[in-house]
Amino acid sequence: MAIRDTTCLQHGLTEAEREAFNQTGILTVENALSAEQVAALTAKTDQIYERKIAEGHDQTKALFYPNFIPDSPLYADLVDYEKNLPKVWGILGWNIYLYHAHLIVTPPNGQAPDNKTFGWHQDSGRTNVEMESDPRPRLSLKVAYFLSDTSEAGRGNFWVVPGSHLLNKMEKPADGIGQLPGAVPVLAKPGTAVFFDRRIWHAGTPNW
Repeated sequence: MAIRDTTCLQHGLTEAEREAFNQTGILTVENALSAEQVAALTAKTDQIYERKIAEGHDQTKALFYPNFIPDSPLYADLVDYEKNLPKVWGILGWNIYLYHAHLIVTPPNGQAPDNKTFGWHQDSGRTNVEMESDPRPRLSLKVAYFLSDTSEAGRGNFWVVPGSHLLNKMEKPADGIGQLPGAVPVLAKPGTAVFFDRRIWHAGTPNW
């Protein structure tokens, strides 16, 4: 008889979490990673970052490194991580797979803060042009793991417009100054996992 480990089921999506995600397009889970996991993942990420610098990466710009999962078992273990995968299938259903992943390091840029419009977008590229429904279908979500302390604004935070996953279009300021209506920074401590609908309007920001 096969022995099945069902301990992951205690981390399933609650009805309150489902309702919050459906309404806002985002779900934050603090302490999703232990301090030991954060330390190990940070050390590995630092190694990759140093390698990319040696290869010529501009240290004043954010590093966007796609398809990083094969670089370490530490990353691969996050794909079916027992604390978070049950919430993913709770939102998307059981027929799921990983098709995209990227690692981001945003070093201090040494510049003064400003209010220039961030690079607001929805994920999935051409899907948002070719899908004709309003709103467009969810299709996918992302889970962002935070290793650094972004519990205060201005630290290269991830910004979102809660509820905007139900809006196919949002008008950006024509003069390039200011943000989308309702935009807020995601304030996340190390070890936090943030689930977000691919349709939510979001942006990466400078680390001031």
